Amino acid sequence: MLQIDPSTDLVFEAVGGTRTIEVKTDQATWQVESNQTWCKVEKSDGTHFTVTAEENTASEPMPQLKVDQKGTATPPWQELHLKLRSVSRLRPE
Repeated sequence: MLQIDPSTDLVFEAVGGTRTIEVKTDQATWQVESNQTWCKVEKSDGTHFTVTAEENTASEPMPQLKVDQKGTATPPWQELHLKLRSVSRLRPE
């Protein structure tokens, strides 16, 4: 089992911010990573991680945040993706 709460997309205002996510799993190990430089993730304990978005002054692609668990469950490897978006300060012309 692998679940995250909240499981909805996270939208950050242009000024950025930090959110805490709860991880529910029956496995002993899990990891989290971000594929964008403006979005940092850090495991805070065995059941939570924080997502920190920097200020967004330009248009950025929508990154994916991936939470993985490894173990002996069936299937032994599961992935969850949480979409993150940072609102741009720039308005389209």
